[in-house]
Amino acid sequence: MDMNKTLEGRLASLRRLMADRGYDAVVLRNNPDLRWLTGAERTFDDESAHTALVTAEGQWLHTDSRYFNTFRERLGGDSVWDIDQDVVGHAEWAAARIADTGSRTVAIEDTATVAFLDELVERTVDSVELPRLHGDICDLRMVKDTEELALLREAQRITDEAFEHICGYIRAGLTEQQVRVELENYMLTHGADGLSFGTIIAAGPNGANPHAQPGERVIEQGDMIVMDYGALYHDYHADMTRTVCVGEPSAKQREVYDIVRRTHEACAAAIRPGVIGREVHELSVRLIAEAGYGDCYGHGLGHGVGIEIHERPNFGRLYDKPVPAGSVVTVEPGIYLPGEFGIRLEDCGVDDLLMLLKFCVLNGLELDIYARDIPSLGLKRASAFTGGRTIYSMADTINLPVKMTHLQIQMPLPEELSSSGYPGRSMLAMFLDAGLIQSRAWIPLYPDMFER
Repeated sequence: MDMNKTLEGRLASLRRLMADRGYDAVVLRNNPDLRWLTGAERTFDDESAHTALVTAEGQWLHTDSRYFNTFRERLGGDSVWDIDQDVVGHAEWAAARIADTGSRTVAIEDTATVAFLDELVERTVDSVELPRLHGDICDLRMVKDTEELALLREAQRITDEAFEHICGYIRAGLTEQQVRVELENYMLTHGADGLSFGTIIAAGPNGANPHAQPGERVIEQGDMIVMDYGALYHDYHADMTRTVCVGEPSAKQREVYDIVRRTHEACAAAIRPGVIGREVHELSVRLIAEAGYGDCYGHGLGHGVGIEIHERPNFGRLYDKPVPAGSVVTVEPGIYLPGEFGIRLEDCGVDDLLMLLKFCVLNGLELDIYARDIPSLGLKRASAFTGGRTIYSMADTINLPVKMTHLQIQMPLPEELSSSGYPGRSMLAMFLDAGLIQSRAWIPLYPDMFER
């Protein structure tokens, strides 16, 4: 895919925001936002070493000699960004660019340090207004494009395969740390560039602490082990939690596991583009409380994932905003019994099947889709095909590379598709009669994960 075209689309979304707000320019210092806007993969680290200025006509990036050549290599000679490594402070550089472009209303990200803001105020003329951006670019990043979905899906693939590996490694007598080292080593030697976050391996009673850190506890027969981990791939994060038992689980362990699994499935099925994040969280709280474990679940149901491991949107008790189509969010209910064990199940999913299908088409991939994975697309036309013969079209010009044996179309169909004269009606009616039509908009980034 044309990365410059992708970047132009991201910059265009920022410029629309600028036009709506009346900003002549924005000054950016937040590394995740800069990674998204520049497309420079595996370049940013934990240092605040870069500043960008974007106007309606251009975009400039200031860095230093430690990163300059990496930017040039990553972005190529035809980059849409004007990059320099001038030996000058970041606030001084930004003030000079503001003056050069004649900008008068310049928004600053609120993630910038107070020291940077103070110096920038001192260096700009009084006629320049400096309003704040309060997470506005984070909001733009919520909806993932096909390039981002490709990176997220690869990160999740590595993560999922690491689970298969570690299940064959775990045994009584190992320590939590030994399991952690094996799991992380597998990811790093099978495609991961790094780790999404510090791996959680929590055995037995340690699993009752949702963010327990792995230690020297020796795993025993009958232990439940909570494993929360993820691979980092080209700056995009995966996040997955699995809970396994060493040996045969007790009746109570099975009971709690089944409650968490059913809660996970019910919440995933309730997700739709535009759903209010808090409402899905409240569903998880209600289901676990009805099962008798309401006091044993206190965290949010899920969070956005992308360039950052925790980003917008989320399924939390305080998130009263709609979750947009195309966002990638986790679903991770859990039950924690102090002194006994904990169980959490977590997957990353994209809240828009059509976007994932487009990604598969553009990348020549085949995707198995099950009844539970199909959302209401609200399309004017739709189709599916098998053996190269189109029998149901889901988009105007896209052939969907799906296995027909696994494809189920969700009801209700748009009104024009429900008429008896529609040529695919008899096939759709058969799906309905067989009870195969179900609705679901949130589907896993790595579709096989639900089968594990």
